[in-house]
Amino acid sequence: LKIFSSNTKRYSLAISLAGGIFLIFASFATIFSAPAKAVNISPPRIELAGDPGTTITSEFTVTNDSSSTAVYYTQVENFEAGDESGSPQFIQSKEGIVVWTKVASTFTVASGQQEKIPFTITIPRNAEPGGYFASIFIRTTPPATKDGEVSIGARLGSLILLRVNGEIQEGVDILEFSTKEKKRFYTSLPID
Repeated sequence: LKIFSSNTKRYSLAISLAGGIFLIFASFATIFSAPAKAVNISPPRIELAGDPGTTITSEFTVTNDSSSTAVYYTQVENFEAGDESGSPQFIQSKEGIVVWTKVASTFTVASGQQEKIPFTITIPRNAEPGGYFASIFIRTTPPATKDGEVSIGARLGSLILLRVNGEIQEGVDILEFSTKEKKRFYTSLPID
């Protein structure tokens, strides 16, 4: 920033001094702040396919970018599209791919290290062909074990997109069609 007016030289000097003091303060705050607890999971999406009655083995990688050894906990949740945009809505369930998936419930990763976490999905013989969706989350705190219990902590997940092979009959049905006011007869437009 260049200031050309002689009346503003003192103002620009004050801004420069204030900026320098802020920069020094920010540097000290960065040096003496608490260590960050950063974790990465890859890949963010895993696409798998298998026949009913088979077991699929796969893995994901967890990287501990923090300055200390960390213990992580796993949690598997189904997901479905939550709205028209396709944003995932995670559902705690006791059926479907959540039950079929086996992964270590806890693991430890040293500072700056990567750990490959294997998991298996055993597809039941009577599974319907089609898509099943879940996420394997890693958490910094244990997941809640009882209904109504709350567990607060950061979690990061990898989406699992499983296609069970077989003949799929896909189609669309209109389940409901109505007007906003639930009227049957209109004499003018627009009709919502």
